Amino acid sequence: LQRLETPHDEAKEVLWLNEIAFALKTSDPGRGVSYAEMALTQSQEQRDSLGEARSLYILGVLNWYLGDLGKATDYLFSARRMGELVSDSLGLGRTYNNLGLVLKEDGEDSLAAVYFRKSLDVRNLIDDREGMAYSLINLGDIALRKGKKTTALSNYQYALQIAQSNQ
Repeated sequence: LQRLETPHDEAKEVLWLNEIAFALKTSDPGRGVSYAEMALTQSQEQRDSLGEARSLYILGVLNWYLGDLGKATDYLFSARRMGELVSDSLGLGRTYNNLGLVLKEDGEDSLAAVYFRKSLDVRNLIDDREGMAYSLINLGDIALRKGKKTTALSNYQYALQIAQSNQ
């Protein structure tokens, strides 16, 4: 914890602020927003595009936890654009997946499925097996909501296979 309390340079401070913000997502997302906003401001001042993309992503997740789907969607779309600019594959896989979750919660199942597939594709390219399992589960949930039980079961089974092989 002491390491996190004393950042050594500006780039580390952005990382530190984002780590704290994300850690607060379930216990105190409102406070997390404050940290993520500080990280966003600092990353923009430093012209740190990767830090900016990560801050935007975290702000999207935190606003989703706060129940503000509009803000969450806006931040996640901004994170997507910035992540694509800096080719942040790991961040994009997460951003696409969370964008899908927010869109699904907002009743936009078809668009959510597009982002779950994008997430799955990126995660497959970088061999993020745990992330692939999450994306497949989310695609299964969409298929199940649409009454496509065979497709849902196939996605769930593939996710389970990946998770078991990852242990």
